[in-house]
Amino acid sequence: MDKTEKLWDLYMSVKTDPYKYIGEPDINKLDAFYFGMRYFYEWSEGMIFYLTDGFREFLLNEKYAEPRGGGFGASSIVSFNCKDSQEAFYRFYELLEEFISIQGKAYESFRNTKLPHCIGKGAEKAIWELVRTERTKIAMGAISLKLLESFISGVLHGALTLENKTFEVLPGFDEYLRERFLAGEDMNRYQIIQRNSANDNEAFTNYYSWMQDFLKEKGLNYEPVVEK
Repeated sequence: MDKTEKLWDLYMSVKTDPYKYIGEPDINKLDAFYFGMRYFYEWSEGMIFYLTDGFREFLLNEKYAEPRGGGFGASSIVSFNCKDSQEAFYRFYELLEEFISIQGKAYESFRNTKLPHCIGKGAEKAIWELVRTERTKIAMGAISLKLLESFISGVLHGALTLENKTFEVLPGFDEYLRERFLAGEDMNRYQIIQRNSANDNEAFTNYYSWMQDFLKEKGLNYEPVVEK
């Protein structure tokens, strides 16, 4: 099985157990997870992985009218025609499987001729380059801690799938936040930040702000991504 097949199996595994990968069945979180695993593949392998354009055309030709304004991706087209993000999650996979039964394949991969500077420098470097910046804001136009959590999950599960290695991002960050905000041992970084933010958008901003505070405290010798 080549690496694109492994990525595809990972993507389809989210349908089977969304709670494991993205916390709940949610089409927006699935999108964030997809970008995470896709970007890890691109930044570590120099290859681009994406859902074929044929799936979007299938949706528009066979299932739905294009939403007003046009230019929407497959997941957005499905979302416009469902009552909520959970229904859209399951409907998206249902239609994707129907498309596969007709076309046989729903993804493509090709080499990226504009390689990011971290290619070939190891999985840890690729992961950190993807996590340390507001990547979900760039990729999805989203300022959301919930989507950031799913994006990071996609990055780390992509690394596990392709490298057969488990990595930890920002070791000690949870403990730092628990001490800073007097949170219980049962709370992780995302829960603590959400609890101490007015809304999900502010939580996204606070994540990066408090991450920088944490990194300053740790100093220059701190390794922000480590293999477990």
